[in-house]
Amino acid sequence: MNFDAHNDVRAFLRINPWFAALPETMQASLIEGGRRTSLAKGQWLFGEGDLTGGLWMVLAGALRVEVSAGSDRFALFEIAGPGAILPRSAGFVGRPRPVTMRGGAPETLLLVVPDAAVTAACETHPGLELAIEVLFSEQVNHILRIAAGALCLAPRANVAGRLLLFAEGRLDRPEFVKITQSDLAEMTGLSRKSVHGHLQALEKLRAIQLGYGGIKVLDPARLLAIAER
Repeated sequence: MNFDAHNDVRAFLRINPWFAALPETMQASLIEGGRRTSLAKGQWLFGEGDLTGGLWMVLAGALRVEVSAGSDRFALFEIAGPGAILPRSAGFVGRPRPVTMRGGAPETLLLVVPDAAVTAACETHPGLELAIEVLFSEQVNHILRIAAGALCLAPRANVAGRLLLFAEGRLDRPEFVKITQSDLAEMTGLSRKSVHGHLQALEKLRAIQLGYGGIKVLDPARLLAIAER
């Protein structure tokens, strides 16, 4: 999709339920305060410890969200696809960011709304600050769901649960999870061989279909039933 004007960006971002629920004046203020930037695959948006704040809106491609797992080692925690909006987090209030974000596609297009623009928009629209707090709360809930799956679920249930979370987050094509088996293995703490076996089992149950470049979700209800076992 080409984004030739603010209206094009705003129309696309309405696939995000949080953004779509904002009044049009708030949507416009955020879009007008943002700047577009692109990342090559592997290029950093910011690193762990940076003080950068604001909102990051994914227009195309993907952002890899990584956390430190020791000296010079990072673990993949999440992949944010088109339509995702990542909120200010702790960096917005002057504290270091706990994660690293980098491009996860050959080209990732973002709309970056810096903290100064977010602050100005909140001053103009008093209700926007509360809306951003809701967005941040949704992000925390998402993180807790991931953590609960890792701590409480059996390996196959964990794989099924992560696929469901990805499908929920893939706002442009919720039926297609664009992820490699290696990335899914890293995010579930399993070996690639183990993940491949679980995916084959889920495919035999006709819950998913393995394909080039990703995984198609055929039966979300069946995946949910497996994740809840």
